[in-house]
Amino acid sequence: MKRPRILMLSLTLLVLGCTTATEKRYFQLYIPPPETMPDRVIVSGTVRVNPANVDRVYEGYRLVYRLSPYELDFYNYVYWVKKPSRMISELLSDYLRERNVFSRVLHQTESIEPDWVLESHVYALEECDRSDARYARLSMLLRLVNRSDNHVLAEHRFDRMNRLNRQDSRLLPGILSLILKSELDQLVEKLKPQNPASS
Repeated sequence: MKRPRILMLSLTLLVLGCTTATEKRYFQLYIPPPETMPDRVIVSGTVRVNPANVDRVYEGYRLVYRLSPYELDFYNYVYWVKKPSRMISELLSDYLRERNVFSRVLHQTESIEPDWVLESHVYALEECDRSDARYARLSMLLRLVNRSDNHVLAEHRFDRMNRLNRQDSRLLPGILSLILKSELDQLVEKLKPQNPASS
């Protein structure tokens, strides 16, 4: 009677010993606030950031990596803390608020009609694995629209790939965040010459 139990226990321990549990890891995009907020508002009026429109393949929690122009895959144990549409919308709002780009950035829950709306579309949010190296790729459209007449004040389209220094998925969110900050800075530069509040 003891022998089958001992054998079963031994087999269980053997299986557990051979199985290595992979821990899930969670990441987010992050742009640090500037050391000091600018004194002057760049665009007068209120703005609301619409929920980001993210292509469906990138809207899940798992991080995406591209093996070729024809093949995508997903990391099994590497996740975003929030769905990309929500994460990016919140990041855009924080960026505009912390840099005093508009007189006021409205929260999604506020019922006030904004003067401006920032629309965004994410075409790619991924790691690209190539023969020479791995790259972080972010492809987006950013469009600032007047709420009353749908006039487009500024539009910025980009598709950028920055090299990762080593083969480590933990580097991907940081590089993607740097790309997004750099492109948002360019969008703000486009706004400055057009708006009296910046002069």
